[in-house]
Amino acid sequence: FRTKPASLLYGVYSVLCSKSPMCSVRAHIYIAFDTPDSTTLPKKMRELGINIGSCGVQTVRLRPMMIFEEAYIAPLLAAFDSAFSQLA
Repeated sequence: FRTKPASLLYGVYSVLCSKSPMCSVRAHIYIAFDTPDSTTLPKKMRELGINIGSCGVQTVRLRPMMIFEEAYIAPLLAAFDSAFSQLA
C-alpha cells in the first residue's frame, strides 16, 4: 500500500472479515469484499452514512482516497461491523 492508513485499513478489514461468514477480503490497489449479494451491503452502508459501491454480482470494492486518514478508520469499521451484524 502507498499509505499507512490504507495498510492499517486492510489489516483491520481482514480481522473484521474473519468474524463474518459473508465476507472475504483481498487487496491490490483497492480492498475488495465478496458477499452473497453485492447490492445489500452497499445499501446498508449508505443507510449508515457511508457511500460505497459494488462491482459485479458479489463484490464490493473500497478504494480509499489519497487523503484518507487514520482518524477515518474507526467510524468506517464501526459502520461495517454494524452492517454485517444487521445483515447476518
